[in-house]
Amino acid sequence: MDKNSLPLMSPNSSAGPKSFKSDEIMKKVEAITERCVKYISNNEQQNLANELDALPDNIGIDDLKNSDGLTLLHMATFKNQQKAFN
Repeated sequence: MDKNSLPLMSPNSSAGPKSFKSDEIMKKVEAITERCVKYISNNEQQNLANELDALPDNIGIDDLKNSDGLTLLHMATFKNQQKAFN
């Protein structure tokens, strides 16, 4: 694969994020994701940066997804846009 090209993946793809071994970690991921989504929605850039800087070693930024499988990058990029398709 060319280093300048990226593979196309669905937001719900199982490739990529670490697999979780405990409900405790899943609950922590959900709580962090909720806070990050709130920071994105409210344009609280410093709070978002602080939250991401404080991520535990066993949780990666790519593990933070909403119930639709969208990452923080998706949410930040499309924050003020409406759905293009139903």
